[in-house]
Amino acid sequence: MRLATVSVNFSYVVDLDNQAMVDEAIDCLWDDIQAMVIHNPEDFETALNFTEDIQLKKSDIPSFLAEGG
Repeated sequence: MRLATVSVNFSYVVDLDNQAMVDEAIDCLWDDIQAMVIHNPEDFETALNFTEDIQLKKSDIPSFLAEGG
């Protein structure tokens, strides 16, 4: 069994010492996610990342996923 994490990657580089920039980046991420879900749901798959990790164990799989699979 090969185990991996699946995640969605949206990111912006920010200056953590500039709170206005951080807040703007958070707003932009929210807008990006909404736009993808509402206007371009087919783009969701292109934003997915699968990262295999040999440190993961079968017990790390959330129960709601394990029950369906």
